[in-house]
Amino acid sequence: MNQVNIVKRTSNLFCPACGDHTSLKLANKESPCKHVIYTFDDGTQEFNQIEPNTEQYINQVIKSQKKRHQKLEEDLKNKRNIGQAIKEIQKAPSPIDELSELMWSTTTMHIGIEVMSIPNTTIFYVGYDLEES
Repeated sequence: MNQVNIVKRTSNLFCPACGDHTSLKLANKESPCKHVIYTFDDGTQEFNQIEPNTEQYINQVIKSQKKRHQKLEEDLKNKRNIGQAIKEIQKAPSPIDELSELMWSTTTMHIGIEVMSIPNTTIFYVGYDLEES
């Protein structure tokens, strides 16, 4: 399982179910609490800390995102429907939006934290299953 590095200056993030200090655990490369079902770095577009029950949904999202980008590359390469392809990519759901729809439940929470650094700003997401036992 890959670990995500969080800069220690990042805002504190605690698990809403058990109070575990999620951001500190991840920054120290420790395993977060049992409620964390994934992490996602918007800058690198990588999912990490994936729990087995979440993996099938994430794989579905990754396939969907790849298919969308392959279509755009093909259209650009063949110089056809470029304007339409770009519009479709722009209005396409983000990986987290897509995952949120697939995993919708009253006990699942997706939290995004904006991590600012010069010259880039990225959003780091943590998914929680508040009923995970």
